[in-house]
Amino acid sequence: MKTVLLGLLCVLMGVGTAAAQAPAQAEHETQKKVLVIHASRQDAPYTVLIERAFRKTLGDGLAGHLDYYTEYIDFGRFSAPEYQMAMRNFLRRKYVGQRLDVIIAEGHAPFEFVVRHREEIFPGAPLVFSIEEGEWRPIPN
Repeated sequence: MKTVLLGLLCVLMGVGTAAAQAPAQAEHETQKKVLVIHASRQDAPYTVLIERAFRKTLGDGLAGHLDYYTEYIDFGRFSAPEYQMAMRNFLRRKYVGQRLDVIIAEGHAPFEFVVRHREEIFPGAPLVFSIEEGEWRPIPN
């Protein structure tokens, strides 16, 4: 897992490097905006451990230049298509106008959800994902 987190940190540090090096840029523009979407609920033991590792690794690596967002889609308990569309609509409204530097999909359900709706919710945002071998397929960006 540390390898994945270190790789993610390298991606984040490379995203927007030119903008971060511009001398006249305001402090808030150097912030890296990261959204982690978890498959299960917030208090699930595995989610708690993963969330702690993401926050620590990214926070340490970006040394105070991290704007961190987290969502818990919980499609395992709420799998109705109407709920998934409501989640899509909610996230689209919540993140309108936000330029995310990277989205981390933690699990198969968030991966599929982001792949399906990324351009309408998070246009242009790169996607890093953590899923079981054999469950992914090549995607752009």
